Amino acid sequence: RAGTGGRDGARPFHAAQPGWNNCHHRDIRAGKLMVRRIVLIGSLALIAVILFLPLSLAARIIGLDDMGVSARQLGGTIWSGQMEQAHMGALDLGTLDVGLNPAPLLLGRATMDFDRVHSNTMPDLSGTITMASGLRAVEGLTGTILGSGDSGLPIEQISFTDAQATFTDGRCTSASGRVQLVLGIRFAGLDLRHGLSGDMDCEGDRLRAVLNGESGMEKLTIRIDGDGKYLARFGVQSADPMLGAALTAAGFGSTAEGYVRGFRGQF
Repeated sequence: RAGTGGRDGARPFHAAQPGWNNCHHRDIRAGKLMVRRIVLIGSLALIAVILFLPLSLAARIIGLDDMGVSARQLGGTIWSGQMEQAHMGALDLGTLDVGLNPAPLLLGRATMDFDRVHSNTMPDLSGTITMASGLRAVEGLTGTILGSGDSGLPIEQISFTDAQATFTDGRCTSASGRVQLVLGIRFAGLDLRHGLSGDMDCEGDRLRAVLNGESGMEKLTIRIDGDGKYLARFGVQSADPMLGAALTAAGFGSTAEGYVRGFRGQF
């Protein structure tokens, strides 16, 4: 039985079907090549979507609406776009150039830089907004925002100098920077032309800004929740009976601390 390749004369299986093995290997290589092509095409498609993702779609994905930010029109891509006639609640942000910063995406955060388009009628404004799960923050906020509409407190404009505020799970966890606020309140004997100014900080879970007028007679304290709702207390110290009568007629109550009125609303 020499040369039969087996005890009963049958040849071993691997020697009997060499053609089958070759076809099988070719099929495996073809399958792997097809998978590579699919992965490559899918990767290129994903990169194209990311590179050219419209700002209008990205704004909904990253949650600008949750921060109360809206615009008449959104154009461009998430990396280089424009928000035309943007607002935050009743505050007029103007037209902003915006762009997503790619580096924080590696940490699961969407960080968007914004800069107001130059205008002869609108002052400069710039800063950075960061959004993530349970996190809302603004950093490096410098410039002036105009008031528009009725937010409760009659704001004409707010100016910020290197302001920052962070809310984590709806709680204020960090805040700093300088604020100057001009109110649309006019009374004889009360000079608010240069507004009230002060610093921001956190008081418990709320953002707080304590602002004082130039004369030292006026004090405005604003406390803001994580959802943008605020409580404001505006007090005026004065012994002038005519001013006191005017303030009383405008809804201010007379207290040991002077004439005081509360406001509430939402940014």
